[in-house]
Amino acid sequence: MRSAYGAVAQEGRLADFAQAVLPYGRYLVFSAGAALAEDLEATGWSGVCVAPRPPECEVPQDRVHIAAHIGPDAHIVKMLAGFWVRAITPDEVFTQFPGPYDLVAAVGTGRDREIWQSDKVFNHLPKLYVLAEDGHNEGIVQTGRNRGYTPLIVDGFLVMVHT
Repeated sequence: MRSAYGAVAQEGRLADFAQAVLPYGRYLVFSAGAALAEDLEATGWSGVCVAPRPPECEVPQDRVHIAAHIGPDAHIVKMLAGFWVRAITPDEVFTQFPGPYDLVAAVGTGRDREIWQSDKVFNHLPKLYVLAEDGHNEGIVQTGRNRGYTPLIVDGFLVMVHT
């Protein structure tokens, strides 16, 4: 099945798809929670997860978990649950944890496209980019194609695979 911009829908979980492309690798996940990082870790991946909540359990040794909100600039943000966190930029994350990364994801942050377009994320060129699919990623898909990426829909996510 093809989406509005021609991306082929794939069956299965995103972490399983990532493992099929690369048996193991390093990820950088900007997300509302740690679920994607945990799924990737279960298939042998390791990396950095940036999410506004601290993890509910002990962080595995192979994961750096940054409890922060992603924003366009550094400031303090009150979350809906009533607690406050520091907002950091994608560039700050890359400065502290430069990679390299095989997968870069921006999922459920409310700023997914802005994160993808930030200089250090945009110019990183991993094997896989992952964004939440909301039907409004036409510009990102076209830019990805121009940079050698093939767009797919996997588990409800836009996944761009460098070919």
